[in-house]
Amino acid sequence: MLYDDNDNVKVYKNFFFTVVVVLLVSVIYYFINMGSDTAVQNVRPKALEFMYYVQNNNFDLARKMLLNDSIDLKKMFTGDGIVLSYKEAGFGADSKTDIWINMFVNGLPAENRNININFKKVNDKWLINNIVTDYHINRIDKLNVLLFIDKIISGNYNSAHKLTRNIDDARMYKIKDVIDNYRNSTDWVIIKAENMPAPHLKNKIPEETKIFIQSADKKYTLQFICKKLKKEHWIGDIRIIDSI
Repeated sequence: MLYDDNDNVKVYKNFFFTVVVVLLVSVIYYFINMGSDTAVQNVRPKALEFMYYVQNNNFDLARKMLLNDSIDLKKMFTGDGIVLSYKEAGFGADSKTDIWINMFVNGLPAENRNININFKKVNDKWLINNIVTDYHINRIDKLNVLLFIDKIISGNYNSAHKLTRNIDDARMYKIKDVIDNYRNSTDWVIIKAENMPAPHLKNKIPEETKIFIQSADKKYTLQFICKKLKKEHWIGDIRIIDSI
């Protein structure tokens, strides 16, 4: 097959156009990332400042860093949510005006958790738009709780009961009545966890983890007491509680 000069010109034009496009995209991507990296570095010390305030119960100063007034800092960082120590665990940027910082927090009682703090830039000022807590829960305990909810909703009462020990039918049916108000297991979310290890009594008495799971409409809260002894895991008790 023969090519004329016009074909060569077309090839060179297409090649030149492709190179220009790639360079433009690379430059744009570079400046976007550079802006995001700068924003992250500006926000990281603000996250540490915020954690210092809540650790020392200086909620007036902590609230001044909030964009979202609905965040209840006292409920989140006092009582069982108390902060004993903290350190940065990660960070990232969704955009130049939307930055997240992840903090690893140790508190009481032996309650380790990750707190993801989302900052938004408003009028050249970085403010906290959202705070999400992710509790460190043994994956088998977490699975048992979620399986229990799922089996009750799907009508598999006996399989749900087998995940428990020493919970009689009277208590089980009260829990079942509450869960039967909902159609999907996703209508329930874990809102809190408390780990209660007993290292000095290891292999003698069960370790316990309290897992609080709440309906999406916040009408009901269930407290699961999950137990572990050696390699065995089970649900030791379930309670309906009014508030948390």
